[in-house]
Amino acid sequence: MPDKVLLKHGHRNLLILLAPGILALVLTILAGPPKPRNPGISSLRWQSVAPVVALILLGGGALLHRKAVSDFVAGQRDYWKTVLFITTAITIGVAVPLVAAEWAAGRYLSATSQQTVPIFPPYAKVSFRTSEYTYTAEANSMGFRDQEPGPKSGFRILTLGDSFTYGWGVELTNSWPKVLERLCREHGHRAEVLNLGCPGASVDVYAEVAERGIPLLKPDLVLVSVLQGDDLKQLDKGGTMERLAGPRWALTTLLARTMRPRPSTAGQVRDEWRRGAQMIQSRLAPEERLRLDQLDPAIKAMFRAGDLSPHLLWDTLKHPDHMEFTLDPSRPEMQMASATMARCLQRIRQAADRHSARVMVFSVPWAYVSAHAVAFKRRLGFRIEDSATRSDAPDEAIRATCRTAGIEFHCFTERFRQESKDRNLFFEFDGHFNAAGYALYGEEVCNLLLDQNLLPTDAPTPRTNAPHSGK
Repeated sequence: MPDKVLLKHGHRNLLILLAPGILALVLTILAGPPKPRNPGISSLRWQSVAPVVALILLGGGALLHRKAVSDFVAGQRDYWKTVLFITTAITIGVAVPLVAAEWAAGRYLSATSQQTVPIFPPYAKVSFRTSEYTYTAEANSMGFRDQEPGPKSGFRILTLGDSFTYGWGVELTNSWPKVLERLCREHGHRAEVLNLGCPGASVDVYAEVAERGIPLLKPDLVLVSVLQGDDLKQLDKGGTMERLAGPRWALTTLLARTMRPRPSTAGQVRDEWRRGAQMIQSRLAPEERLRLDQLDPAIKAMFRAGDLSPHLLWDTLKHPDHMEFTLDPSRPEMQMASATMARCLQRIRQAADRHSARVMVFSVPWAYVSAHAVAFKRRLGFRIEDSATRSDAPDEAIRATCRTAGIEFHCFTERFRQESKDRNLFFEFDGHFNAAGYALYGEEVCNLLLDQNLLPTDAPTPRTNAPHSGK
């Protein structure tokens, strides 16, 4: 009799126990490939963990079924009683120690007040080498790309932004925050400029960084650099795909602080980019594959060889209108993204207000500054007209969000348009500022701060935020 009952329901019971593992696999497939990540930034993501979790669940379900069947046939215990007993024992045996360890780690971290701004894992080190640039980026113990900040002794400036603030393509000393710091000191001002740039991020992450960094670093001035077009388009796509790198659990945070991550070499990064290119190509829809086939052969070769960040081709293949997004402010998607950006900027201002810091927003000139840059973006597959080089729409979109958030706004687009007539300010293929571009941007920011007398030579004076129409 037990054998007949078992034969009747055995397959159904096995399927029930395997269902969690099957569901994990299905969700992984439906989620599709993750966006290629910037080396050294992201922690584990669902697409990386899910296959391992699915295999564990499938294997555990099969073993549990086998044990339950064995007990049932031997007449020792009902099938589902065995399942309930074993799952309860495993849950208690695993969950209770983990909860206790998490509580203890949280208490320790709270007692020692160890805090970070984990844009990168603390002490992460990554080297890059492409046909256009070679540089190494290192994170300090607090998790951002800068020297170790000491006790505050002068006027402290915090810079928020994406890879253009972080200094993609150049050494730290050539990033615009460090150019600004050097110029301020040359003018006799004891200013310290901290670089909290986060590659691949948009204003949603800038707000997260501000809320973590401002209470910890206590700046007198917060400078937010918003990339023309791109930052709003990212919000339209659902926001930054990569959050801050720091683990969310106290236990893993504590463990991470006891170990320094291994440096990533330029060769490893190149291999990762090559794998990212292969992953993208394997998951393209028919119309996206057609766009790839129509690209410049030299660009395709660089992409497939890992000589070009896969982020670039991901954007152009998935969203060829990426750069046209802010050129039409009447689009409903633009208005929704602008409202989201305004809320993020308000979060930054609120965090600054709590510590008597002033906030200023600058736009970062992008490919809209020269016909040559626009033409090259078209070679990459972006849809963009020559008239973009005469449009104020990208800056006006940011200005409008700043007006809503009550934060002053400034832009340097015209200066970059004039300078671009005589020299190249961007890496041609990669699209970021080159050393000359970073230097010019740092110079413009410094001139503005000097013009507004925001750099005291003595102890910093607390300021309050005030709406400003900008230049």
